[in-house]
Amino acid sequence: MICIGQKYFQKALELPHNVVTTPMPSINTIAVEAFKKYILVSLIQNRLIQDGEIHATINQKDGMVRFLEDPEQYKNSKMIERINS
Repeated sequence: MICIGQKYFQKALELPHNVVTTPMPSINTIAVEAFKKYILVSLIQNRLIQDGEIHATINQKDGMVRFLEDPEQYKNSKMIERINS
């Protein structure tokens, strides 16, 4: 979490990767949350999305990722043009 907060994305990718790739008999909550963080950080690191462009929050106390509804409801023609371009 500290690496993500400090925007050390390469280092931040290593830690959840270790959790996700560790053999375990069943998928647990820790692995699922680590996978969510891994996906978010890898998207930012690879510049597929800009920092702040995704609608999710990471709770600083427990590190849980919570996805929010996109405030853009795709109800106007400007958004449809943007999607189609």
